[in-house]
Amino acid sequence: MKIAMGQMPVLYGRIEENMTKAGEMINQAAAEGCQLIVLPECLDLGWANGQDLHLAEPLPGKLSDRLCQEARSHHIWIVAGLTKREADKYYNASVLISDQGQIKGSHRKISLVSGVETMYTPGTKLEVFETPWGKAGLTICADNLSETLCFGKSLAKMGAQWILSPSAWAVSDERYGKPYGEEWLRPYTELSEKYGVNVIGVSNTGCIEDGPWKGYRCIGNSIAVTDRGTVRKVLRYGETGQELGILCIETV
Repeated sequence: MKIAMGQMPVLYGRIEENMTKAGEMINQAAAEGCQLIVLPECLDLGWANGQDLHLAEPLPGKLSDRLCQEARSHHIWIVAGLTKREADKYYNASVLISDQGQIKGSHRKISLVSGVETMYTPGTKLEVFETPWGKAGLTICADNLSETLCFGKSLAKMGAQWILSPSAWAVSDERYGKPYGEEWLRPYTELSEKYGVNVIGVSNTGCIEDGPWKGYRCIGNSIAVTDRGTVRKVLRYGETGQELGILCIETV
C-alpha cells in the first residue's frame, strides 16, 4: 500500500486557498500512485482560529463535498481535518472519504488543549471504519498524547490496524528550531509495538494568526510509525516545510 502524508501550509481563514492547496496535494499523491492521503487538522480555517468560526461548514457540507469530488476524480482515499459547524456548536473534526467519493467515517476531537476549550465542543466517541486495508481509527492531534493514550488503545482493542491523525503541531518562538517530536513518538511507538497498529500523524505548517495561540508556529515534522514500532517517516521541520511524504506498507 502506498500512502501520502500531505504536509501543507494552512492560512488562517483563507478557505479557498487552503482547499486549493489540499487539492494540489491530492492530485500529486494520486500521480505518485498513492491509494490514501492523510492531510492536516482544520485545513479549512486553521486550528484555534476563533475569529473565523462562523465560516465553518456542516459535515457533510460544501467543503467535504469538494474533497469527495477530489477522491472520486483521482481514485484515492482521503483523511482530512475540517472545522465542523452543527447548529450553534463547532467541532474540530476529521473525515474519512473513499476513492468512490463517499464519506465512510468521521471523528470529533476529544482532547482539547488549553485555550480552545470554549472554542470547540469536544467529541464523545471513538469508532473504527472499514477500508480495503483493514479497520482504521481516526484521531486528531492531542488525542494521541501520552496522557490520552487510552484513546488509541481503545481503537486498537476495537480492531483498528490503522490510526490516522490530522494534526497541527505548534511551538512558541522559544521552542522553534529545537528538537521536536518525542511527545508523539512515544505514544505512536507504544501503540505500534504493543498492538501492531500503523500510526500516521500529519501536521500543517504556517503561523497561528489569531486566538490564544497567536504567534505560535506550526512546524510540520509529520510522523509515521509502523511495523511494530518502526519509525518509517518523519517529514521536514519548519514553518515553511511543505512536503508530500510517501511510504509503502505491506498489507495482509
